[in-house]
Amino acid sequence: MEDLIAEFGGYRLFVFPDDDAENPRRGDDNACRIVLWRDLAEYGDRVVAPQDLAEEWAREGVPPVAYTLVADGEGGLMMADAVSDIASGPGDGVVYVTEADLRKRLGAKAEASWAPSWAEDTMEAEVFALSQWLCGEVYCYCIVKGDCELVTMRGGYLYHRSG
Repeated sequence: MEDLIAEFGGYRLFVFPDDDAENPRRGDDNACRIVLWRDLAEYGDRVVAPQDLAEEWAREGVPPVAYTLVADGEGGLMMADAVSDIASGPGDGVVYVTEADLRKRLGAKAEASWAPSWAEDTMEAEVFALSQWLCGEVYCYCIVKGDCELVTMRGGYLYHRSG
């Protein structure tokens, strides 16, 4: 069921559920990494046991920004506390950004004082997109000119940061 959202100058905007949306973690343009365990493991970036991830971090260094993920009670996920003991498999998974991820995205600016804040904002947006997908809350919009001329149609995640 599509909903007419707005009309302006002969154009109409419709928004409707996208029942065929792909898991947003399957793309190659994600700035952070999400690893989930137990029942949600298959929906993260990769399947790895908490102990194995702890060993990986011990070898490569603990990511500068990492948070525990927990179920939000509505079928999605939310960021919780900063990760302290990864080997115990805290919460339902972790979201993190490595120094290499920061350098890849930010280049020379990766050392800037705002980089951790950028990482946290990015992680929040990517966790939100995954949560929307897990809950089936992905939408398409289309713009129609007149009665039937399709101008554009896109799918995606409607992210709004509250507060």
